[in-house]
Amino acid sequence: MYESNNCLKNDYARNLETGLRSQLLDILRHGKQYDVAMIQYEERVITDASGHEIIDFASGNYLGFDKAVDQLLPKALEAVERYGLHLGRARLTGHNALCSDMEKKLAARVNAGDTLLLTNTTLGSIGLIPAIIEKDDLIIIDKSAHATIFQGCQLARDKGATLVSYPQKDLNRLEDLLKQYESARHKLICIDGVYSITGDYADLPAINQLAKHHNALIYIDDAHGFGFIGEQPDDLHPYGLRGSGIVQYYGLDYDNILYTAGTAKNLSAACAFAVVTPAMKEVLLACAKPFDYTQQPIPFSLGVLNGALDLLDQEGDQRRQQVYQLRQQLVGGLQTLGYHLLTRTDFPIVSVWVGDYQTLLDSSTFLYDQGIYMTSCPYPTMPRGQECIRITLTALNTPRQIDRLLSAFAELSERWQIRGKSLQPEKSSP
Repeated sequence: MYESNNCLKNDYARNLETGLRSQLLDILRHGKQYDVAMIQYEERVITDASGHEIIDFASGNYLGFDKAVDQLLPKALEAVERYGLHLGRARLTGHNALCSDMEKKLAARVNAGDTLLLTNTTLGSIGLIPAIIEKDDLIIIDKSAHATIFQGCQLARDKGATLVSYPQKDLNRLEDLLKQYESARHKLICIDGVYSITGDYADLPAINQLAKHHNALIYIDDAHGFGFIGEQPDDLHPYGLRGSGIVQYYGLDYDNILYTAGTAKNLSAACAFAVVTPAMKEVLLACAKPFDYTQQPIPFSLGVLNGALDLLDQEGDQRRQQVYQLRQQLVGGLQTLGYHLLTRTDFPIVSVWVGDYQTLLDSSTFLYDQGIYMTSCPYPTMPRGQECIRITLTALNTPRQIDRLLSAFAELSERWQIRGKSLQPEKSSP
């Protein structure tokens, strides 16, 4: 039998240890919040491989549809019985009728003419952006946009496009760039709908106005927003209705917006989609590489999506209200304890400023030992000095679990103060 000590592979791995993502690697090795092996998952309580119970505040399933098995499984099994476990072909070469049905159903949900199903939002960004942007074109990316959007922009840059960036809140800089590159053949502005660390909503009305004035297209990744926020927000419905996404939240149209969204976080269906015109749909099928080089969403996922869109109408408002109440309890408690929160909206992402890597590592380990599972966000997921602990809430969390979390953070604040660590950033920090 051939044996190897894999020295060459290990050498390649060691080359990355001091790279850009070295702190993520360090947390993976020495922290407890990453790569958690889950052997049991009851509601929002996880048992890890050592038998330790942790409350899940790291889930992106904001509506709790991931546990709606009785409601969603029948349509998933129906899809499998009709189409099998896997279609076994890329979308360009053929698709099942359920795929077309879901594209129509999604289009109706977001009040658009048509949609195009994707395997996930990552393949959306690295497939769609370089498909529509080429040499002599311009991409302006929000510096806070998701890393997978940047990957798609890099591929377009490799084709000869110009790639520049602007700080998230600095729309004056965005306007300056649009003026500076006015002669570009095509101009694409890339943003998140809801930002994954802070829960901020994109200032889409202002960006849309600039884009229309300068004949630019906006690419939006609404992986967190779709299914949760929607149209006609008011005091009774702070997240809006129908879960139709960030564009509908602001009451805008798709005339110069290429809207993409995932269905995994809120609808628990492993796929994504883009809002397209019939002409764009045809071109993207031919020109976006994921449609001919990767598999399309499996029938099971499409069946889950079918059931989840129906469940969204039946229980979405109630579940969103539950999340809102939990968020108010959590934010009020953390502010009373004196923590600085990076979150500025009512979205169920609550990020607690930490401000340096060692405090982040120590805090995340302490919280895990206290039975709290959340997301540690070191550099480069956040700028240096803005490292944070991200807490996400779902409709399946409970007020008692929030109390448990607040008790753990109360103990954490005492540990910080003993070490002389401030709960608040310096005034110079954002």
